[in-house]
Amino acid sequence: IAELLGTAQYHGNLCNTYIITEEYRKNDSCYHGCATYILNPNIRLVSHTDIPVDKSDKRFVIDSSITYQGKDFHVINLHLEAKARKEETKIILNHLNDNDGRVIVCGDLNSFGADEGQDVDSDLRKVMTDVWDKLEGGRAVTSYGSQWWYKNFPENPHTLKIESRESNYPDGNLDYFFCKNITPLSIKSLSEPVPYLSDHLALVAEFNIQGNPA
Repeated sequence: IAELLGTAQYHGNLCNTYIITEEYRKNDSCYHGCATYILNPNIRLVSHTDIPVDKSDKRFVIDSSITYQGKDFHVINLHLEAKARKEETKIILNHLNDNDGRVIVCGDLNSFGADEGQDVDSDLRKVMTDVWDKLEGGRAVTSYGSQWWYKNFPENPHTLKIESRESNYPDGNLDYFFCKNITPLSIKSLSEPVPYLSDHLALVAEFNIQGNPA
């Protein structure tokens, strides 16, 4: 991906094995990981830290220290495990306690946020700004429900997985941008997923690193 994007500034961490086969469809064996890429040559990746959050599948959260026009900030990129997300979020919050600077947290929380105050998005919202909620209000739709997959991609591996589990779930908000000591400018959700690459919609956000937080 870095080669396609034309950048040498990136860091990623992956675990488990990804093979789209019948075994994959049965066992849901796939890559779980994150990667942060920097495309603007004026933005410099200074260092990065891999924060272990789940020993069972060696899942990590990536904390990248970045500088732009004399301003330093951190981007914490994550992909939480659905069943362990509460415990994993506690580790992230402990890490955030040690950072009083500019921070962006982004990624897949695997949190539908259906029970206000009970899921991990609410935990992060206590100490950071939920960018979508601040700029657009409410919650973004970043994952279509089971009926959308049955209708549009009946043979897709994700659809077959839904069918095998006899799942039925609505559209949801699994992906988020949070920020601290940074002013968010805009955020949008791309309207369609790329069905053979992800079952999520991409979120795109812009921030003002130079200005004071709004």
